[in-house]
Amino acid sequence: MSGARGWIVLALAAALCGCDVSSGGPPGKVAPGVTATPMGLGSPSPSAVPRPTPTATPTPAPVRLSPPALTFASPAAPAQTVAIAETGYAGTFAVDATACTGILTVALAPNTQSFTVTPSAAGTCTLIVRDTQSNASTLPVTVSP
Repeated sequence: MSGARGWIVLALAAALCGCDVSSGGPPGKVAPGVTATPMGLGSPSPSAVPRPTPTATPTPAPVRLSPPALTFASPAAPAQTVAIAETGYAGTFAVDATACTGILTVALAPNTQSFTVTPSAAGTCTLIVRDTQSNASTLPVTVSP
């Protein structure tokens, strides 16, 4: 084959095998000094499209309780207040005292940034403090006899 017909056959063979005949090398390789141009209707190849760098989803800050545990000397001991904090969170908190029924009572402050625990019977239990974004912390409580 010679002339134009030879180049057409070579170009068709290269297109079928995915070879880059302009560089004489494997697909995707471009000869030095040759600028690669995207193929298609003026749109860049998928590998040339800039993609945003994925960012990690921030880990939610934990619900912090201060103090982290409560101990009462007896059921007649005075009430204690627990402060609630969570970095970057300005919503409300809820206290689940279900496991402590009969051992103590809980009163959540109107601003929900603290709550008061009053002992009523000897026992141990755990309070759960939650925000509205499914973050939670536990508060172990012991009331001595």
